[in-house]
Amino acid sequence: MQGFGYPLKSVVSDLLAIKRLQFFLLLCLISFLLLIIAMMMSLTIIVALIYDEDWEAMVISAIVTALAGLSLRRFGKDASKEVRKRDGFLIVATGWISMSLFGALPYVIHGAIPGFTDAFFETVSGFTTTGATILQDIEAIPKSLLFWRSMTHWIG
Repeated sequence: MQGFGYPLKSVVSDLLAIKRLQFFLLLCLISFLLLIIAMMMSLTIIVALIYDEDWEAMVISAIVTALAGLSLRRFGKDASKEVRKRDGFLIVATGWISMSLFGALPYVIHGAIPGFTDAFFETVSGFTTTGATILQDIEAIPKSLLFWRSMTHWIG
């Protein structure tokens, strides 16, 4: 039996394989990554205070990221310790996406990069260490955001 160009048996087995993923392990590891990102964001608060810049955006970003990490940690506390190949692929992909989504918050909340898409691009560029940027005049943004941008390169 054929369904959308694929054998129906294959489609059903793929759907059943999704159930075998260890979602609690995924949540536990993503929470760990988000807590690391929140800790790194909190370092930018010190830089903002030293240079007498707007530190509220950094605090809000760090708190939102930490709360997301702590809430995921709560769901992932009973996770299995065994990571299989299929789980590993999902953990890596979800980790990059979640780190980039939350890493874009300081740019957006501060307003230095007005659009979320551009802030997301800047963050992904940092975590992947490609060095690409959408900023025309990098020195025009606050030093605390420059520090965060450098931190994304360092973390990546």
